[in-house]
Amino acid sequence: MAAVANLLALVGCVSATPTRSPFESYSLVPATGARGTPAFCTGYARNTFASTFELHESAYSDAWAEQQAKVSAEAAYERCLTGRTN
Repeated sequence: MAAVANLLALVGCVSATPTRSPFESYSLVPATGARGTPAFCTGYARNTFASTFELHESAYSDAWAEQQAKVSAEAAYERCLTGRTN
């Protein structure tokens, strides 16, 4: 019985659905809002996600391309909040 309880505890550690990035978007959309605002930077990060994913998906697995896109989008969001969008 203890083994079953331990197994159930381990199962709870793994999510059934992957954690999605708030910037995860597979299509380019216009960034709205004033430059440097969270709204603008979210759109900027979503576009970064889409373009990075598209760049890497043909050469690598979708999972790797998605991970790289998430990292790029998060960095783009932080960069954008400081006023840098290049």
